[in-house]
Amino acid sequence: METKKMRNFELIGLLIFIISFSVCCNIFDSHNEDPEEVQLDLLWNYPYEYEGWGPELTPTAIFDSLVVMTGDHNITCLFTGSGEVKWTIKVTDEGSSVLQDIKYDNTQVYGYELYTGIFALDINTGLKNWEYGISDRDRFDRFYDISSTNYYLGTYDDTSSYIWSFTKNGGLNYKKQLNNKIWGIRYYNGKIYCSSGWWTLGPREHGQITCYEADTGDSLWSYYVADKGGFYRVPPIIEDGILYCGTVYGDPKAIVVALDAETGEEIWQFSHEGEYAEFHDIKLADGVLYCSTQN
Repeated sequence: METKKMRNFELIGLLIFIISFSVCCNIFDSHNEDPEEVQLDLLWNYPYEYEGWGPELTPTAIFDSLVVMTGDHNITCLFTGSGEVKWTIKVTDEGSSVLQDIKYDNTQVYGYELYTGIFALDINTGLKNWEYGISDRDRFDRFYDISSTNYYLGTYDDTSSYIWSFTKNGGLNYKKQLNNKIWGIRYYNGKIYCSSGWWTLGPREHGQITCYEADTGDSLWSYYVADKGGFYRVPPIIEDGILYCGTVYGDPKAIVVALDAETGEEIWQFSHEGEYAEFHDIKLADGVLYCSTQN
């Protein structure tokens, strides 16, 4: 058993964020001139003990609240203004409940336990509205998305991967077997987009994006890359009918691609060279694609 250690979680206020963002914008506008120093004031902090892996969820603001997965195996909801606890629940499958890319709607927060199943919490009380258990062979691994009516996620076992569709009340619509392990899911306009990389049918430098009909799980199209990295732990971004996604473990190149979300046709491709180069995280804002690279 690891020795417990104390860690502090801290939130900086919205005004400070706006000031900091303005400074960042000025950096770009002034061609990387040294930015002015800004004094950040601590509004509040929330201490908690942690053991094992510790927290992995980026704190997520939901209306007037902030949901965090703390390292003491709790899922905790705090008021953003004061840091006071709104509710907290103890993880039942110690060390395996994961909230990493948090999903929510007006009434529920969705999460999963790696070895036991998925669940939905009441957004106001933290009480568990429903849960769905899985077999001891299946594993969830942080890849899921929601539509207005359904909840989509991927699992894997020793031999195959699967895509699942649930209603928001926890009812199972379907479970379909896939050829590739899912490393990212995105729902858009009645379709599910799954990214794959480092998959069983080839080396990690290969990858694939596959589009499925959300209502049935039927495959519509696939886009393949070889020797330019795989789409490993990088869910697609989709906006205005265009899908963007980057590869990792490219050798000698990693790429960012833009695809027609309806047809899968490639619109453009941008490459970055380096030993096992990667575009591990990309963001889209105001028509600009921001990419972090390695090597």
